[in-house]
Amino acid sequence: MFAVSLRTYENYNPADGIELMVKVHATALSYAISSTARAQKYLSFVIEQIEALQGRPFTSEFSIMKRFVSIVRLYQSGNVDAAKRAFDSFNGAAKRLDVQRLWVSPNLLDFETFWKRLISIDPSKLQESDTALKSAEIETVDFGVFGMGEAFAFIMKLKKLSVHEFELAGMSHSKIYRVRKNLAEFDVEDLFAGMLAARLDVRDIDVYLTASSAAMGRPRFGMRHLSLTELQEAITKYEALAEETGLDLYMEMSLEFRGVVIKNTVKNWLTSPELQQLSDDVKTHLEHFDEWHESQHRLASWAFLDETTDVGVGQRMEILLSFTRNAQVFKYPYDPILINFDPVLMQAILRQDVAKAQEVYQRLFAEYQARPDLQIYFNYRWHKLLNEQLLKVVQDGFVVPMTIEGVLRDVETVTGERRFIVPYLAILDAIREVYPAY
Repeated sequence: MFAVSLRTYENYNPADGIELMVKVHATALSYAISSTARAQKYLSFVIEQIEALQGRPFTSEFSIMKRFVSIVRLYQSGNVDAAKRAFDSFNGAAKRLDVQRLWVSPNLLDFETFWKRLISIDPSKLQESDTALKSAEIETVDFGVFGMGEAFAFIMKLKKLSVHEFELAGMSHSKIYRVRKNLAEFDVEDLFAGMLAARLDVRDIDVYLTASSAAMGRPRFGMRHLSLTELQEAITKYEALAEETGLDLYMEMSLEFRGVVIKNTVKNWLTSPELQQLSDDVKTHLEHFDEWHESQHRLASWAFLDETTDVGVGQRMEILLSFTRNAQVFKYPYDPILINFDPVLMQAILRQDVAKAQEVYQRLFAEYQARPDLQIYFNYRWHKLLNEQLLKVVQDGFVVPMTIEGVLRDVETVTGERRFIVPYLAILDAIREVYPAY
C-alpha cells in the first residue's frame, strides 16, 4: 500500500493528497525503527522513498522530513559522530522555531524521542538484511503509462464537456483528435485555453499537467520557474493576446509575470515606482469583477502593495476573505491574509510607516490566532516568528541583523533548503539600508 500510494503521489501530485502522503511517510519512518528487526528490514527502503519525495504545497514539511532522514542516513551508515553533531544542530534550530516534531503528522515521534530510539540500535544492525524490502518486489500500478488521451477523456467525463467546447477554446480539431489517440500532448497554451473555455479551475488540471511532458509540471502556480527572458517574452505575448482577444485571462497572466520580473530585477522592489505602477494597473483591472475566481485572486497581492491607507488595506483584506469563504478553489490549507500580507508588512517597514506596519501585523496576528487549523504547518509558523522580529525593527527604529538572521538560519538548518530564506535575506539587506544596525 505504501508503494502504491507513493506512485500515485509521484505521478499525480494531487494537492489534496499531499498532507496524507506526509503522514504516510512519517508513519512508515516511525514504524521502521519500532524494533531492531523492522529497522533492519524496512529502514533503508523508507529512507529511499523519503529522499525521493517532492511536491507542493507542503514543501516545508517534506524538506524537514528529508533533512531529518539525511541525518538518520548518516547514523545508519556508521558516521555516528557526524550524525550526532548534525542532529544537535537540527534539534536546536527546531526547538527555537517551536517545531520539535512534524506537527502536520502526529504519527511521527518527536525528533528527540525518535533519535533516542534510533541510537539505541547499533548502526551495524540498521543495514539492510538479505530479505530487505524493495519497491520492485511490490506489485504496483504504474501510473506513469497513463496516457494523455485517457486524461483528456477523464476530464471531459468529469465536467460533462464536448469536443466542441475545446474547439471554441482555440484548439484545432486535428490536435484534439491526436491528443485523444495519445499521438500528441497538450502544451501550456492548450491548457490555459482549455481552462478558460471549459470553465475549469485549478483542481481540474492536476491530471493534465502530470500526464503532459510538454507542460513540464508548470501550471500558473509553477510559472515562476521560467527564466526572466521567458517571462519577458510571455509578458509581451500575453499583452498582445489580451488586446487582440479582449480576454481577461491573458491580461492577468501578463500582470502576474510583470510582478515576478520586478521582484527579481528591481533593487528594493517593494518600494519601487515599477511596483507602484503595477499595483495601480492590477487594482484597475480587478475593479470590474463582481465575482473573483482563482486567476483574479492570484493578482491580489500585487494590488495590496501600494494601498496607502489603513482603510484601503482593510477593504482588500475583507474582499479576499469574502472570496475565500464563498469560492474555495484552493485544494490545500490556504489563508489569503497570511499568504498575501507578508510583503505588505515588509513594504511598510521599508517605508518606515509605523502605523501601517502595526495595523498589518495586528491583522496578521489575529488571523493566525483565528486559524488553529493552520498553526500546525511550518510555513505559517516560521513566518509568524519572522514577522515578530520585523515589527520590532519599525517600532524600535533600528535593526539587529543577528536576530533576524538567526531565524532564517534556523529555517535553513531545519529544512536543509536555502531557497526558502534567500528572498528574506535580500529584504534584510534592504532594511539595513534604511535603519541603523546594532
